[in-house]
Amino acid sequence: MCDKPHNGTRQLAIDLTKQIYNKICTSRYSNSSSCGGGKDIRWEANLGTVAYINIYGVTNEAEIDELVNFAVKFSDDRDKRIPVDLTFYSDLDKTHKLKHL
Repeated sequence: MCDKPHNGTRQLAIDLTKQIYNKICTSRYSNSSSCGGGKDIRWEANLGTVAYINIYGVTNEAEIDELVNFAVKFSDDRDKRIPVDLTFYSDLDKTHKLKHL
């Protein structure tokens, strides 16, 4: 069974990414959208079925749990039908996957 696209998946991914970006990026490079300090966040929702969000450089388990809880609440408040796939990597090179939900 194929997942059906949901209206708003792309916007949910964009908005959730912005919210998480503001939580994890305490310092920003002036000429880039990267956070600095080895942290960053990227999203993809090309097919409109799932909002994929990759978070890099967040390694503290408590911070990861806080971001997961935030993402679940944000998603539930917007549209529970849209699945959100969060993946945490230890660094920008994706050398170590820490958590996948």
